Amino acid sequence: MHAALKDRTGALIQNHGAVAYGRSLDEAFDRAQLLEWLCEVYARASALGTPRILSAAELDAVNRRRTGGGA
Repeated sequence: MHAALKDRTGALIQNHGAVAYGRSLDEAFDRAQLLEWLCEVYARASALGTPRILSAAELDAVNRRRTGGGA
């Protein structure tokens, strides 16, 4: 798990599920929810073909919109 979280705030652990952390419990929870949502979107998109992986900037924009932070 330590290696999976290097330079990340969340990861999927095979046969166990998701793990996320933050500066507070609320931030960790928000990150875990975002990870779960992204996994759901990826699974649905995979049913239609090979999804395009978003860049870090695109993921930031999605998260800002999701949390009401604007574009």
